[in-house]
Amino acid sequence: MRRLAQANASGRGMELGLERMAGLATARGLFRRRTPDFIHVAGTNGKGTTCAKIRAGLESAGVAPVGLFTSPHVVTFRERIQVGGRLISEGCADALNDEIDALERDSGLSPTYFERLTLMALMHFEDEGVQAAVVEAGLGGLLDSTNVIPSPRVCVITSVGLDHQDFLGPTLEDIARNKGGIIKAGSHVVVGPRVAPVQVLRELADQAGAASFTQVDCPADAPLDLQNCTVALAALQRFG
Repeated sequence: MRRLAQANASGRGMELGLERMAGLATARGLFRRRTPDFIHVAGTNGKGTTCAKIRAGLESAGVAPVGLFTSPHVVTFRERIQVGGRLISEGCADALNDEIDALERDSGLSPTYFERLTLMALMHFEDEGVQAAVVEAGLGGLLDSTNVIPSPRVCVITSVGLDHQDFLGPTLEDIARNKGGIIKAGSHVVVGPRVAPVQVLRELADQAGAASFTQVDCPADAPLDLQNCTVALAALQRFG
């Protein structure tokens, strides 16, 4: 795992953009075969919790296996990549990391730490033949490495707040537009109850040709966990 550690310690900082991820995904042949039904989740707060609830709901409904990619981790990076509730094994992670090393040498594309983890997750999901995959965006959405996934079945925006303004823009509208960059043609869009610039996201959904647009209804003073539950339930309903 030397290259993964080096990428984490490289000090490269944030490098938004899809060129490296798209090139490496193409080099590996990702998405050429059957792809899982993706649920892509972006937002300022509540992403990780919502992802976990969606995964649990899918499994309860008999969807299996389900892949899950979230961040950050507590003890080991393997927590970020799960299939069927099980962390990716050390042996599998080592093998995939070696494969990414080879892709990097052959393509000349050097992924960042987060891009390497994203690629590892997508490769693992494909190799394991997951039926569905819940993917949490890292920063924003439009240029986040996770946005390389094709046409998610459901796109979720949990919330929009003033975060990472140096990268996402100075206003709530700018940030909503960036996070809404995950919306694709044919996707069902689910938006959290406290998203103020909802019209920005609705316009993005219309422009992209989304299949539907839903803003969940939840009392403004409801506990955050209840709001996350409501968003997750709406995403599961749209997933079908």
